[in-house]
Amino acid sequence: MKKLILVFATALAVISCGREKNTDTETTSEATSEVEVKKSEFSVILDAIYEKNDSVILQVYDVDGNEYLDKDVVVAVTGSPLAQRIELKSPIGVDIHNIVIVFSTNKEQNSFTLKSITMVKDGVEVVKPDNFLYFFANNDQMVMDANTGVHKLKHENKGYHPAFGGNEQMKAILED
Repeated sequence: MKKLILVFATALAVISCGREKNTDTETTSEATSEVEVKKSEFSVILDAIYEKNDSVILQVYDVDGNEYLDKDVVVAVTGSPLAQRIELKSPIGVDIHNIVIVFSTNKEQNSFTLKSITMVKDGVEVVKPDNFLYFFANNDQMVMDANTGVHKLKHENKGYHPAFGGNEQMKAILED
């Protein structure tokens, strides 16, 4: 009789241990699912010269082309005749499908020099300084001299500021 009880207790212990392992596997697969849902993080880095104080804005858009109005990233720029590194970090946890970079909100800023744009997504450089124009289209509020990188700003009262908007190539990077 004692042997029967011992065998029964051993079987119960083995079955219980097996259930714990299954629970651990379920927890691991749940954690893996959470990692797969994580949104990409990226930074847009400008190398530019602003003679006057200004602001640069990163606007982000959803899959339907609608702006996330409460997710604009605004960076103040101090005027200087020297080139500055201006970093615009994407808002965390937002599913971004396109971007617009507003280069100037100061109507007294007549021009600025854009030397390069670099974009880093999840730690990998996806837009390099030598090919950034391939990913953007500028609006009619600025005219660029391609040889010097100087952008003449218009600041006309059209309801929007001088900006680059991401094109289809930019969308492909962000949706990848």
